[in-house]
Parts: sequence; structure tokens; C-alpha cells
Amino acid sequence: MSCARLAGNALLAINSGDKVLAPGLKGLLQRACNIGKRRDRLKDATLLQYLASLAQQLTNLMTLANPHNKANSSRARLKSAEATWSCS
Repeated sequence: MSCARLAGNALLAINSGDKVLAPGLKGLLQRACNIGKRRDRLKDATLLQYLASLAQQLTNLMTLANPHNKANSSRARLKSAEATWSCS
């Protein structure tokens, strides 16, 4: 899944009024972007640690319950991208 599609799905969750997933997802994406800005200065081992941490945080977010149907739909799309943090 491309970064643009992942970002679009994240915006859908945020804009659909998801009060559980959206705030955590926004913070997670901000952290990922900040890491991405420093990517060229980080060692491969550090990047792998960040990747594992981000993937675990996303998994934790996906386990949160939310009754909103639109949010559940966007959550399903994000779940399919859970292990896809490469934006190449």
C-alpha cells in the first residue's frame, strides 16, 4: 500500500469522527513522518527498531473497539496495511 493511500485511509478515519482510533493514528503518523525526515541519518538497526515499534503501536490501535461504522470500515483498510510501513 502506498503512503498516499495509507494517509488517505487515515484521514478518512480521522474525518469520520472516530474518537478512539483517530487521535492515536494521528500521533502515530506524525511520529512516522518525523522518523522519515531523519531516515538518512539513522542506522539500519535503529530504523528496524522504529519499524517494530510503529507496527506494534498500529496493532494496538487496531484492537481498540469503536462502534462507528465508517470508522470500522476505514479501520479495516488500515488493518490490511498494518505491516506495510515502507513508502517506496
